Amino acid sequence: MSAESPRPWIVVPCFNEAGRLNSNEIAGLLERPDLTVLLVDDGSTDGTPELFKALRSDHPARLRTLRIEENVGKGEAVRLGMLVAIEADCTVVGYADADFATSATELLRLLDRLLASQAGVVFGSRLLEPSAGISRRGGRQFMGTTFAAMARRLTGMRIADTQCGAKWFRADLTLGRVLRQPFCSRWAFDVELFGRLRYAPIEPWTVQQFVEEPLVQWTEMPGSKLTATAKVLALASLFSVWLELRRLRQP
Repeated sequence: MSAESPRPWIVVPCFNEAGRLNSNEIAGLLERPDLTVLLVDDGSTDGTPELFKALRSDHPARLRTLRIEENVGKGEAVRLGMLVAIEADCTVVGYADADFATSATELLRLLDRLLASQAGVVFGSRLLEPSAGISRRGGRQFMGTTFAAMARRLTGMRIADTQCGAKWFRADLTLGRVLRQPFCSRWAFDVELFGRLRYAPIEPWTVQQFVEEPLVQWTEMPGSKLTATAKVLALASLFSVWLELRRLRQP
């Protein structure tokens, strides 16, 4: 582990989240004095831009915003935000869902886990060791388990939960390189990102660098944009991810 002082950033993608973005959780993240929060407005048409302005006035030093004029989807909003963080010379970059189903407390615990290890990524898991603090509907849990099984086949890694929106990455050269190209999947970008890192043509990450950390608490929030149709599309989009990862594996 480097002796360099950490410069962590966290990206929070938002699309029409004026009624759901939790300012208390953002304040909780900013209690860590070296952390910068980047809110990405993915073409919102509600009061999200105005909410961003209010939050920036409350936290002018370490809260940044990025506006994408047309909606590009969560994956691209995350990718563009991570690139902004890397260009700002962060040492660690993470992302979290705007509803903060994973709380600021849990997110900071995952960050500490990464900084205390040699891991390349530490990501929260609702399925590895489910606890009493995980509140999730049965249908969504079944879909997550099915998705995870397919993701394991694609990545070649024994991962229980790729889709939890709580991940921290070490901002090394490999991460910067694999983020240069847009994701081919709008919904399964987490799997695609893991696969790109695992099978990168230059300095790929080892299996040991992917660390799955069981969450102590996670609460499913109302108003999710992950509809039944979106869930089916996410499963279908894994075929596109498979094609890309097959290309990366070829000599």
